[in-house]
Amino acid sequence: MSGVNTQLPDLTRKMCDRHLGIGADGVEWLFPASDADVHARLLNADGSEAEISGNGTRCVAAYICSEQNKEKIIVRTGAGLKTCTLTARSETVYEFETAMGEPKVDDELLIKLTHSEVRGIPVSMGNPHYPIFVGDFPADWALRAAEIQNSGRFPHGVNIGMVKIGITSMSGSLNEELEKRSLQGPVRAQRLSLPFSARKLSRQCKFTRWAECR
Repeated sequence: MSGVNTQLPDLTRKMCDRHLGIGADGVEWLFPASDADVHARLLNADGSEAEISGNGTRCVAAYICSEQNKEKIIVRTGAGLKTCTLTARSETVYEFETAMGEPKVDDELLIKLTHSEVRGIPVSMGNPHYPIFVGDFPADWALRAAEIQNSGRFPHGVNIGMVKIGITSMSGSLNEELEKRSLQGPVRAQRLSLPFSARKLSRQCKFTRWAECR
């Protein structure tokens, strides 16, 4: 893509519209890079720019792998250079291990809402997250997320994750509802915030993730 930077936000909004467009959380726009295999510029569904998406970066790597048959792909993102190493492939399904870097974890932050207050820990691996542990997902989660977004504590926006720990007979599991910076509803998962949440259960967390390229 070249020469259309000013049109990308509007085009992204149209493409991501779930009624009139394709429907998506965002679009990874790809450009040449002198220091990487590709430069991925991520735009949210509302046209705003985001630093990085873990899943999106792996999808970019899967595309480059399918086109160039490489096993190690370097992607320039808004959060710096990220290296994706191919660990498995089956037809159009690719699995990568991605060096996302060391997370930045801040102190617990209390935010007062209209009818309650929430406590979470701001974390980032290039894009801001605010995971909140809850006993149950509140019915008014979207209103609470909107209040947190508009609290002034996150001037560049934030991905808000409400995390519920589900206990089985063998082990604990994490379920997460997420209000992304540009969305009006939840997404199924946010792979960058899940490791932060997992750190509350374990000090060690390593993960790989698959991407499918069609």
